[in-house]
Order: sequence, then C-alpha cells, then structure tokens
Amino acid sequence: MPRQADAQPAAAKESQCGTWRHRLRDMTEYAERGQNDADEGDQRGDRGLKPHAGMVAGRTYTPDVPRWLAVGLGCLTALGMQALFGLAVSQTPAGAAIFVGYVALFAALVLAGFVTGHLVGRFQLVYGSIVAIVFILLTATVEATREAIVARELGVGALPPLDFVQLTLKDVLAMTGATFGGWLASRF
Repeated sequence: MPRQADAQPAAAKESQCGTWRHRLRDMTEYAERGQNDADEGDQRGDRGLKPHAGMVAGRTYTPDVPRWLAVGLGCLTALGMQALFGLAVSQTPAGAAIFVGYVALFAALVLAGFVTGHLVGRFQLVYGSIVAIVFILLTATVEATREAIVARELGVGALPPLDFVQLTLKDVLAMTGATFGGWLASRF
C-alpha cells in the first residue's frame, strides 16, 4: 500500500509537467503562426492604465514599503542631506557660524522624517522619531570610532573635552526635526 500512495503523487507530478510542456509547445506554435496566445492577447490590450485598488485619495501611494526599509531610507536621506547642506554652507562666508550647522541638521532631519513618514503611510510621528534615534546612534558610532582612532594614535590627551550642551542640542534638534517631518508627512 505505501508504494501505491507514493506512486500517485509522482503520477500527478508527471501529468502537471506534461501539461506545462504542452502549454509551452502550444505557445511556440502560436508564435510561429504569428498568432497571439490567449493570455498574451489580454496582456497587450489597449485598456490603458487603471489605478490600483490601493490608490485612494488621501492614502500613500507606497503601501508595500517595509517599515525597516522606510526607516533606513529616511536615515540615508538625513545623512545625505546633512552632507549636502554642510558642503553648500561651507562654500559661503556664513559656513563658520555654528548656528548654520544646526539649521542644516534640522532641515536634513525634517526631510528624513518626511520621507520616512510618507513611505510608511501610518504612525508618521513615531517613525520620524525612530529615524532620529537611528540617526543619532549612527552618528554617535561614527564619532566614537573616529575618537578611538585618534586616542590610539596620539593618546587620550589629544581628545577634546566633551561639550554636553552641544551634544544635547544636536540630539534635541534631530528628534524635533525628524518628528516634525513625520508630522508634515501625515498632513500632506
């Protein structure tokens, strides 16, 4: 009995393969004759573009973006925009002012929060805050790595003292900017 039960699924599999090969042969014969396959005719119809069922006014057009990807893209946006703004500001005479760096950081994180909130499509404020947290952790890791290299080469005395006011101000600006960007994404 067990042999017969094993033989039945194998026979069913062979018949499915035969059906697939048969359909492939039919499609090539249609192509040789210059005729469209029945399925191909539906694909080439002149129906025009129809809106997807998920495309409803007031909803995001990207409902299938994973949340982790949206957060990653938002963080990448923040890093890129901060570098771009920093490069643009360094070309001007106002580049030496520390206030301009804070404005550039805030603007970069507003854009990052907006991108993430727009891609996620729900809980935009929360995901904007998550982008700020990831951004802060990423920039802190880069700074700590840079300082560890300097400390190893030149000693601990070569490191500048920590400026807690500036560190706190940057973190607050990052959180506020990204959350504000998420709020903007929920409004527009």
